[in-house]
Amino acid sequence: MEYILGVDGGGTKSLAVLARETGEVVATFQKGPANFQQIGEAGLQSLAEEILQEAERSGGIRRDEIVLFVLGLAGVGRRDDHRRAEEALSRVNFSGRILLTTDAYIALMGAFESRPGIIVIAGTGSICFGLDEEGELYRSGGWGYLLGDEGSGYFIGHQAILAALKDFDGRGEKTILRPRIESHFDLTSIEDIVPRVYARENSIGKEEIAGLAPLVFECAADGDDVAEQIVELAGKELARMVHAVGKRMKKLGEPLEVAYVGSVFKQKHVLLPVMKVFLSDHYSELDIHEPSFEPAPGAIILGLKELGKAITLEVLENLRTTYRAP
Repeated sequence: MEYILGVDGGGTKSLAVLARETGEVVATFQKGPANFQQIGEAGLQSLAEEILQEAERSGGIRRDEIVLFVLGLAGVGRRDDHRRAEEALSRVNFSGRILLTTDAYIALMGAFESRPGIIVIAGTGSICFGLDEEGELYRSGGWGYLLGDEGSGYFIGHQAILAALKDFDGRGEKTILRPRIESHFDLTSIEDIVPRVYARENSIGKEEIAGLAPLVFECAADGDDVAEQIVELAGKELARMVHAVGKRMKKLGEPLEVAYVGSVFKQKHVLLPVMKVFLSDHYSELDIHEPSFEPAPGAIILGLKELGKAITLEVLENLRTTYRAP
């Protein structure tokens, strides 16, 4: 029996799935961060070796039974980064084939079971990918929190801090975001957030700012106009990313199928109506839904496709019934 090892590698953790070529999952487990921009070449080599060792142990197999090792990682989207990451993986003690791609691409594979479609991802950051009938890949967004990530958790949290500071100095509307952010970070005054954000140690960083997103949704639900405007803007920005990909895929005036992934979409009941209003003017029909599979089993689907295996209903059902996130 041949096995595929798939990895969904993000900034905080890696989720690995070991499956048979029939789609049956035999092991799932978590390891450390895999964002190439964070861990670098040495860190990636070490992580890959650690994942292979755990696959042998938890799957009860030999390493040489794994024919394909699929890694969908954050931070390898640019050509030079991809090349450096491949060089690091070439030094891993593994005789099988290694396929390196982005975490967004395996999310797309999982969302549509390798079929064409568009996926929009909004967690701490944001990005949108589309795959057409010819296998061409299209991208919008994903430029990081300093240059983009509109509609993401960071975007929402950052907009909330700006609104609270504008309330404080008289440039903006009064908002309950101000006292709630003060309470959230245990600040005497919202102006005290400034040195905390710019500090080199014990600072309020990207993750902490993104962590304000649930608070913003709560304030919007409580009727705060400023919070409502931020949430609406986030929904429109996510829709703009989808629309940018849809246009490049030549889908204008046609039906559009979109899947959504990420923690921000825990508030889908708020975001999806905003997105649908924006997109409905450009497409004849909209189908916006949850993904069929999570990104980690998406890596297995990609692996099966790369090996020339048919993605049959039986294979997908095996994957669906045997996959359990750790």
